[in-house]
Amino acid sequence: MVLMYSEKITPRLRYTVKWIMHVLNCEFAFTEDVEEYKNFHGAKIFYGARVEHQGDGIQIIPSGFLQEAGIRQFEPDVKGEGSEIVLFPGAGDTGYDLFSMVFYLISRYEEYLPFEADVYGRFKAVNSFAAKHQFLQEPVVDLRVNEFGKLLQEKFPHLNLQKPKFVTVFTYDIDVVFKYLARGSVKSCLLIGRDILTGKWSRMKERIAVLSGRKKDPWDVYDYIREELGQAGIKGIFFFLTAGGTEYDHNIDMSKVAVREKAFTKITDAEGVALHPSFYSSEREGVVLKEKKCLEKYSARKIVASRQHFLKFRLPDTYRELIDAGITEDYSMAFAETPGFRAGTSRPFPFYDLLKEVETRLTVYPSCWMDATFVNYESNRTDDAGESALEFFRKVKSLGGMFIPIFHNDILEEEAILNIHKQLMQEAGQ
Repeated sequence: MVLMYSEKITPRLRYTVKWIMHVLNCEFAFTEDVEEYKNFHGAKIFYGARVEHQGDGIQIIPSGFLQEAGIRQFEPDVKGEGSEIVLFPGAGDTGYDLFSMVFYLISRYEEYLPFEADVYGRFKAVNSFAAKHQFLQEPVVDLRVNEFGKLLQEKFPHLNLQKPKFVTVFTYDIDVVFKYLARGSVKSCLLIGRDILTGKWSRMKERIAVLSGRKKDPWDVYDYIREELGQAGIKGIFFFLTAGGTEYDHNIDMSKVAVREKAFTKITDAEGVALHPSFYSSEREGVVLKEKKCLEKYSARKIVASRQHFLKFRLPDTYRELIDAGITEDYSMAFAETPGFRAGTSRPFPFYDLLKEVETRLTVYPSCWMDATFVNYESNRTDDAGESALEFFRKVKSLGGMFIPIFHNDILEEEAILNIHKQLMQEAGQ
């Protein structure tokens, strides 16, 4: 066990240390009593500036950030660059305030401040602190926490800390369940007519072949994914959009028999069904709960996980809506326009509500790579997608993190993306 001293144990400090020690599989306790700290014979951390009280513990000098409450317009000082960067540099045994650095990044402090949104109302990657200081592609929180674990182990060999275990979870956004199926006979006939009028003969032929049962729907990937996940021994999660009829939400009716028979019944408990809240759900109160109930009804499952459509969310409002709707896991923590570590980590962490200064029951699962990034954004090329995916996979694996790629059933129709999916499956299954 590790005993940690701080003159004042604030909610921010408690939250941060608890998460770090959980990652390091290390038991710990707090004390505000300096005499208890001095008399403790074992592994200990002195979070304070007075050197005479440090004793034989590891000293981290507080920046003062974790003693604050609320938010203010500021950016922390940095030292180093790339994978070596640290925030809140100073003296002490680590040379920086590890706890302040971790809290600043995983709390998403900067996203509570006023910012210039993109055309979809999202926080832009290019304006993030990580992008400005060129470490967005590095899991700096994981790197620093692992280094701290090594420091603890070296200073106190009896701790016998275990290296964090690498985990892979493949995730799939199902914006539209099928390309042609489950539209109804009348609408399908109208769509065939439109194909003819617009001269899209290949699409018309494919549509007729699928509707007549001579060809499988190109977006019906559920059997394929289930087999791939089973062979590799990997967990998978399918995020279903239940909404339709808006500019950004186009999914078919979840009550259709084909959806139940070809999608929901093909997904076992080993994979999992989750919610893909609609584009406007982050702006309209009560929408998440309504869509969650719809998915629970037609999938015959209790829904506890979600990922926002378009990765569109605002802090803390969207996460509060998820909590109120009974969601306990969110997978939205990623940037759509570029790969990277939005919160500086690949590891799940509890959402900390900065305006209430409280740790919540919602766990955030970050992702660092998405297929749509290389298909829908001109600054990225599909040719680079495979190399990028493998680079991030190996980086996260080397640190014992959690690698959560994001795929889309419609994009898997593209051979290049399907091959990347196969490559990652092979790497993850080894």
